[in-house]
Amino acid sequence: MLADSITEHRLGLRAADFDPLPDHGKECFLTGWTTKTNVSDTDIRGWQSLAASRNTGILCKHTPALDLDILNPDAADAVEALLRLRVSGELLVRTGLPPKRLIPFRTDKPFSKITAKLISADGTIEKLEFLGDGQQFVAFGTHPDTRQPYTWKGGEPGQVPRSALPLIDQEGALELINAATELLITKFGYRRVETNKGCPTGAVPIHSGDPVVVSNWTAALWMMNAVDWNGDSDGWFKLATACKAAGISLSEFSRWSRKDPDYANDEEEIEQRWESIGPVYGGKPIHDGALRAALKARGIQLGSTHTVGLPSHRRRWSTINWQARLNSVLNKLAAKRDGDMLFWAACRVAEIMADTGMPQPSVAVELLVGRAYPVIGREEAQRVIGNAFNVVEKQILVSKFATPTAPRVDVHGTAVMRREARSGDCCPF
Repeated sequence: MLADSITEHRLGLRAADFDPLPDHGKECFLTGWTTKTNVSDTDIRGWQSLAASRNTGILCKHTPALDLDILNPDAADAVEALLRLRVSGELLVRTGLPPKRLIPFRTDKPFSKITAKLISADGTIEKLEFLGDGQQFVAFGTHPDTRQPYTWKGGEPGQVPRSALPLIDQEGALELINAATELLITKFGYRRVETNKGCPTGAVPIHSGDPVVVSNWTAALWMMNAVDWNGDSDGWFKLATACKAAGISLSEFSRWSRKDPDYANDEEEIEQRWESIGPVYGGKPIHDGALRAALKARGIQLGSTHTVGLPSHRRRWSTINWQARLNSVLNKLAAKRDGDMLFWAACRVAEIMADTGMPQPSVAVELLVGRAYPVIGREEAQRVIGNAFNVVEKQILVSKFATPTAPRVDVHGTAVMRREARSGDCCPF
């Protein structure tokens, strides 16, 4: 299909109230693509320059889609027949790699992805998945595995307007997932792995019993099974973004990802996708939230990697709200995120910790790092904070054991102290 005809097709989808996207294979590489609703005709025409993005996707925020990732043809047919009995509206069925299929719906109340993982009679892990807010599906173009065009049965988006699709909400989507799951279990010998409502990373909540405690982010990553993200490209990429934000190296993440046999030979593609993640992705700074969520689901905890041992001294502001003081410091750091300002902010936070007995100092350290690392890097941020804490610790010792008039750390003295601290020891992180 020529670029002009692809563009006209996408304009037709927009006119039919769908939210089209330019896809390369199954992926969209537009910055902030998850928010691309109601895009203008000008924007759509601008996608002509994306020569490699010849497939066309549809954003799922207002067009959620039930993806039947089922390899048993009879079972897939039975689930489709069940849907035809339970919903009203035009049922459009997209096929890329038969017997798998996808059926789009419409919603006025966007909801997150819902997944039910199943084990087939021959032991294969398969799943039913309602793609929702934050996902997209390929509607037109060439399937990257079969090298054949995606096809539609019962009509196709654009020819059929979005308003004609079956209306669904989160509750209805859960009901359909549960009904289809029961059908597969009772009629086709499937076994349930889990039903996972809206987990952002595809993580299976496997935790039971006491938590597992590890010493660093990389060790935590290796405690998880890469196979849990098999087939969940969006969830895997969010995890990659979170791992990069947490300071995990490309080599470690790539080796971990390739523990999944299906991706054992994808080192180059993993590297390309990793390198596409900058300090800001999708218009927002990258963060490690997806990694934290995956670890929490599995009962994996990070040990005290940011322990700070400031000596106790008289708490001059013990009655003052430490949260208000902390927020004030973090706001100033957010306005000027360089090394000198981070050093000043870390000194102030160290004082707050010592003055008020602030709980969970590791959280304060993470907040400091989170404000500064997109500009100066995580390792440098941790080094600066460690130096600042060491300086404040020395100041407290001086004030406690030498003279009551020893100067306290303030904004005017931090630049000098930082120069002195550059050659000093770092607080261990």
